[in-house]
Amino acid sequence: MGTFKLTDTVGDVVARRPVLSRMFEQANIDYCCGGRQTLDEACRERGLDPPAFLAAIERAAAPAGTGQEIDVLTMSLTDLADHVEQTHHAYLRSELPQLDRMTEKVASVHGEKDSRLRGVRDVFVALSEEFFSHMMKEERILFPMIRELDASEDTPAFHCGTLAGPIRRMEMEHEEVGSLLERLRELTGG
Repeated sequence: MGTFKLTDTVGDVVARRPVLSRMFEQANIDYCCGGRQTLDEACRERGLDPPAFLAAIERAAAPAGTGQEIDVLTMSLTDLADHVEQTHHAYLRSELPQLDRMTEKVASVHGEKDSRLRGVRDVFVALSEEFFSHMMKEERILFPMIRELDASEDTPAFHCGTLAGPIRRMEMEHEEVGSLLERLRELTGG
């Protein structure tokens, strides 16, 4: 019996084995905002054979215990927030300025010949602004609240009431980024 089932949600599969995110990206299956879809639903929506895709992700899933992956499902909330900041936020802060220079150069040099390149530049600028704003909100608002909750014996009183408001806002921003990424896929032909 395999690790995954067609009734598993896409988000759950990627949460359990983040290395599989690249397969979902290549198949154009959204595991973030569309993460609530089952594998079966996502495959059918993209015209993929669900059992064949399931078999492919089973083969691609790295064996547990290789030391190459972390198990985010067993991390404390504080450790998870730290991991997001130290790994993903640090990566974006490092890569986005380089991508900014590259998209600006390509759009300015070749944008006259292909207007899609200006569109790519515009979408990238919007994405970059959204990423930096989102990371700041996570680091200054959401993650400190999460760390406080994780360290507290009782439910702390937050300035905004509960975590629900900031989490809802973060989810809305994820949806906005998903739309921008979809536009980028359209402009670049995938």
